[in-house]
Amino acid sequence: PQYAGLRALHHDDNGVRVLGFPCNQFGQQEPGSAEEIRCFIADNYDIDFPVFAKVDVNGDNAAELYQWLKSEQPGEGESSDVTWNFEKFLVNAAGDVVARFSPGVAPEAIAEQLGELRGLLPSAAPRETSRPCGAGSSAFRRDSTSLVGSRDGGHHVRVAQW
Repeated sequence: PQYAGLRALHHDDNGVRVLGFPCNQFGQQEPGSAEEIRCFIADNYDIDFPVFAKVDVNGDNAAELYQWLKSEQPGEGESSDVTWNFEKFLVNAAGDVVARFSPGVAPEAIAEQLGELRGLLPSAAPRETSRPCGAGSSAFRRDSTSLVGSRDGGHHVRVAQW
């Protein structure tokens, strides 16, 4: 259910762009290579938002992006650690981490809250067409708000981790 909701959130005319960062730190649920993961979710869930290479989100090897996200939105509890797959962060066009959603929060619930956060989000950007997975092609679109370079680099970032 998370994939369908994330896809809808990415495609709605709401200014949100979903970027996926698979992680294998939770129950070893993402053991495949980056390309295997991309193809699996594209073929099985019709996902076409950008999915990046697997990252660690907690611990000494946590990706710089997740170190930054967690420092900006530490979450609830004693630790700022990501608790499980599908924890989501919302980052506005200015690069501010404006919200963090636990794994149990469905993308549809996030969509319902976007009205309250409207002033913190960019307007929708045009999108390019996607290509199907297979034969070494990329199944994921890139648009003007996609994350490039060193994870943040000043670009607009919308993150969903699984």
